[in-house]
Amino acid sequence: MDAQRYVAGSPAPWSGRDTLLGVGLALAGALVLLAVGALASRAGVLSGVARTLVVVGLLEMLLLAVVLSFTVKKRRLSWRALGFRRGGMGVHLGLPLLVLLASISLSGLVVLLARALGLEVLMPPETPDLLRGAMPVQYAAVIGVVVFLAPLAEEVFFRGFVLQGLLPSLGPWGAVIASAALFSVSHGAVGLLIPALILGLLLGWLFLRAGSIWACVTAHAFQNAVALSLAR
Repeated sequence: MDAQRYVAGSPAPWSGRDTLLGVGLALAGALVLLAVGALASRAGVLSGVARTLVVVGLLEMLLLAVVLSFTVKKRRLSWRALGFRRGGMGVHLGLPLLVLLASISLSGLVVLLARALGLEVLMPPETPDLLRGAMPVQYAAVIGVVVFLAPLAEEVFFRGFVLQGLLPSLGPWGAVIASAALFSVSHGAVGLLIPALILGLLLGWLFLRAGSIWACVTAHAFQNAVALSLAR
């Protein structure tokens, strides 16, 4: 399967080594941020919604910073190299809606199967109610981080950077599977591994099919918006 059939332009100018270094740097930075967040919570500096917003927001900004350091800054590339390309309504709305429906349906089947088999470990954890009792500013901030910043940062990192960086060595579907596995593990909870893997595979397919990171950002934003609405 020729990757150029799906992803416009030439293969990613950054190397597989850059990709692995970027993943390692993001992991190390995430561990530091989580540790600092835990210490701040224990010290009473940050807690509740504010702590979650700050930590998650910084984690997402970290992903963007890692990508920019290995692409735009190091290689002097344009944003187009990361998948910021134009597409029609079908690409930016129709396909993302299809991915959303497939993700919800397949993840629902996994939950039903896990429940039927008594595999509680595979049940997704309850989504924390970040919006209950939140002030208007906090309400807007949660929506901004979860529905807008997170989808943008994660799609740029996992699809635009990691997937494209692995294409030369793993091929299209190997890169999709590897990037989806990293995306899945990044969610932390065991109960989210399979649903996140499903979403990651679908988003990888969408990126190859659409050739635009915007389509993936839209589908991811839809997914997060649904999850956030169910948590209210």
